[in-house]
Amino acid sequence: MRQIARIILVLSVLCVCLLADQTTKRMARQELAASPGTAVLHGVIGLKYAENTGAFQSLGANMSETVKFWLFTVLVAMLLLALLIHLLTRAQIGNFSLCCSALILGGGLSNLLDRLQYDGAVIDFLFFSLAGLRSAIFNLADLCISTGLVGLLLWHGWRLLRAKTGHARD
Repeated sequence: MRQIARIILVLSVLCVCLLADQTTKRMARQELAASPGTAVLHGVIGLKYAENTGAFQSLGANMSETVKFWLFTVLVAMLLLALLIHLLTRAQIGNFSLCCSALILGGGLSNLLDRLQYDGAVIDFLFFSLAGLRSAIFNLADLCISTGLVGLLLWHGWRLLRAKTGHARD
């Protein structure tokens, strides 16, 4: 894939992630912040406003503000910058891996933008509830990150399996 096409692909996925996530978070702040939450689709999807100052499932929320800033803002910003540079300069990354990595980058940037806007917090507002089990509260950026990670794991697992079974490398 030519370099300009790679840049357009990465920026397109990144912009869609950022726009969708930031728009839904803005809507959550306006519509859900003052409410106890609501359920849709017969209670399978829940909407409840939360500000998460930690990482996944509030991991690290009790750390000092200084540690959280360096870990969740500065370190994450540096890792996302490194990922962006890697995506734009490594010609051997295939389109699928490029898209999955761009999803991770877009979700990470959107959550980083929240931390910069909302004093170190990320806005979460979605959860799933089915058969008595309930997920943690998350947002579309988290969904982009998770989708990208699962996609990369499946892709690389498939490639390893093909290599072990003697099929041509893709």
